[in-house]
Amino acid sequence: MRIAVSTADGVTICGHLGKCRSFIIYETDGDKVTGKTVTGTAGACPSHGGDGQHNVSPFAGCHAVITQGMGGGMLNGLMQAGIQPVITSQTDPDAAVLAFMRGELAGTSKATCGDCGEH
Repeated sequence: MRIAVSTADGVTICGHLGKCRSFIIYETDGDKVTGKTVTGTAGACPSHGGDGQHNVSPFAGCHAVITQGMGGGMLNGLMQAGIQPVITSQTDPDAAVLAFMRGELAGTSKATCGDCGEH
């Protein structure tokens, strides 16, 4: 299973998924992490594509995306793409991924950021 975690510095989970330009992609196998890489979005925020839709392509192939906050458009885009949106107050990406794998961190169907685009 692949899990993406939003980050601004490669060390902590960042707050607003739609404005995040880097992600940690975790490769998992059952109950353990088998690898992780920090990847960018080539400078493009995933918040909006050219057609006004939220761009979820940076998360292609991921089972879930963990972040501290996201708006309704991003949440709906992830769900439509079959990617589980997960919102947490945790700041440690490794701990959040392990909690998710143990079933201690559940997905969400409620946005946390308003239409203003800020968290």
